[in-house]
Amino acid sequence: MKIAIYSRKSKATDKGESIENQINACKDYILKWSNLNTSDAQFIIYQDEGFTGSNTERPQFQKLLNDAKKDKFNMLICYRLDRVSRNIADFSNTYELLQEHGIEFISVKEQFDTSTPIGRAMLNIAMVFAQLERETIAERIKDNMLGLARTGRWLGGTTPTGFNSEPIEYLDHNMNTKKMYKLSIDKNEIEKVKLIFTKFMELKSLRSTESYLLIHDIYSKNNCKYTAATIKDILTNPVYAAADSNMYDYLSSLGCQICNEEKDFDGTYGIMSYNKTDQVGKSISTKDYSEWIISIGKHTPIVEGTDWVSIQGILNSNTQNSFYTKETMQYGLLTNMIKCAHCGSNMKIKKGKINAKGELAYSYVCTTKEMSRRTKCNVKNVIGQEVDADVFNYLVDLAENNEFMSSIFKSNKAFVTQSIEEINHKVQDLTAQIEDNDLSMKNLMSQLAKLPAEHPLVDLYMKQLSELNTSTKALRSQIQQLHENGEQQQVVSLNLDSLRKAFTHLKDLKDSTDIYMQRSIIRSIVDYITWDGENLQINLFGQDILKKNSVS
Repeated sequence: MKIAIYSRKSKATDKGESIENQINACKDYILKWSNLNTSDAQFIIYQDEGFTGSNTERPQFQKLLNDAKKDKFNMLICYRLDRVSRNIADFSNTYELLQEHGIEFISVKEQFDTSTPIGRAMLNIAMVFAQLERETIAERIKDNMLGLARTGRWLGGTTPTGFNSEPIEYLDHNMNTKKMYKLSIDKNEIEKVKLIFTKFMELKSLRSTESYLLIHDIYSKNNCKYTAATIKDILTNPVYAAADSNMYDYLSSLGCQICNEEKDFDGTYGIMSYNKTDQVGKSISTKDYSEWIISIGKHTPIVEGTDWVSIQGILNSNTQNSFYTKETMQYGLLTNMIKCAHCGSNMKIKKGKINAKGELAYSYVCTTKEMSRRTKCNVKNVIGQEVDADVFNYLVDLAENNEFMSSIFKSNKAFVTQSIEEINHKVQDLTAQIEDNDLSMKNLMSQLAKLPAEHPLVDLYMKQLSELNTSTKALRSQIQQLHENGEQQQVVSLNLDSLRKAFTHLKDLKDSTDIYMQRSIIRSIVDYITWDGENLQINLFGQDILKKNSVS
């Protein structure tokens, strides 16, 4: 009987329902309380630590689902129902999969037995209540956020450009002194923000505003240049706008949740907005306006509501003026791969005129050169059709060069073989040292057992034991690092093997007109390309390893 045990904990800790405690509880339940013949029970452990139960994006849980589809176990047991999922829809899908493959399900805490109709009914009822509890908690959090929003306080996190977080004290209804935070003006940075709003209202273009700031050496607090993206983030943040009637009407029309009365929007203070974004891992997305929570803050605004609303209209109308869109993806085989050798900036594609062949001409242009009006960089443009053809033909020639292709294979094999052998030898040496330490510690322990507690040699032996123990820990750490290095070298090996296969695919595409496939293959071969105004330098993935192998 193969029994899968699934355990999950949102935060890594050994307290409470820890991963280990959940697993032990599941095993105890099977061995003590089930009617199964446990003499030949085989446990397969799946554990996710540091993952929420609100969705199924958990590595070990996904592995469990795949193993269930392959009938690798006969039963799934968990400590508590919400360890599998807090979402009734997700659990229903999981349970349906288990049923399809004849896999029984047991929850230790709730003691559900899905082999009986009443057990299945109770399971569904429990999931409904678990979902209700989760939604109730979410509603409470939302109500709490609304309550905090009405105070206009800053709730923490990275402050908007031009502002700092300032603590202020106040008396609550019980006359107790409390502390909250509000936004306060950063005098140096706020002048830059004011300039960004002024210049955008004048130029009506993100790129032109970016260009102006670059030409006039206006940089952020961290000495970074203002890009079109960062400028847009500033212009679309309502924190800079006055909480006046124009802002009230505009935000209401978007469906935002507004905490204050319309009469309170008198323009004295700025806007505070909450609950605007969602973050999953490193990916941040903007929520629907209906989920935004808007209140009046305690900070000074820098732009009138009518101007801020006008800016949003300009931004919306500008979004359709970009050349490089889905419709123009058939141009620029090397888009986002060429860098300027002079300043290090990316070179972007720029539309030209219709050439003699009736084709749309285009060039690759240094972004810093264009934004600075040639004041920060003046590298020559490179003609798009010509450089695309030259690079593609060069890579195809490499693919048809048997000596070059052989060098990739040799590099792959030689690199991995040599590295693994070196690692194995080092691990063996370190393991031998650990065994020597263990033997020495065993001998010392044996000597200590024979001595009375007050004997003068006791302290000496204890010191030696401590030193040996520290040495063993350091040796084990070195072994762990060697194993990690070995895994990294295996990844390099796979990358070189992928490089060899990509060249083979590219050779098959030399007569193709599918630019999307050609671009995809080239991006798996080329790390980056540099242009100095006269020459291109193509840097392949794994190029350093290939050079090393050719020299040796």
